[in-house]
Amino acid sequence: MTTDAGPPFAVHFALIDYSLSMIYRWRHSYKSDFLAPMYDQSVRADVGIVVEAVEAVTKVSDDTIETIVDRIPASYLNGTDKEIIFKGLAYRRNNLRRIVGSRYTRVAP
Repeated sequence: MTTDAGPPFAVHFALIDYSLSMIYRWRHSYKSDFLAPMYDQSVRADVGIVVEAVEAVTKVSDDTIETIVDRIPASYLNGTDKEIIFKGLAYRRNNLRRIVGSRYTRVAP
């Protein structure tokens, strides 16, 4: 969770899924353009934050993705599944503007 540095203050947070849903979906095909819906449909997305997040994610290098995925213990995720997650994250990063832009036109490539 983060907050803005000054007034007006806004709280930004991410919901992280620890249920192996990436590997569950991506074993079939990691080239998925699935865009999760807003968790609370009554709240409008802050499109400026969406744009910032997409910009940040598209700058993440393959080496950084690999380092993060490799930190997952082998007892939790085997090497084959790690490779699928790496490929899936790289695919999403490379196509994120198009995927998110399908809902938020300010993000579209």
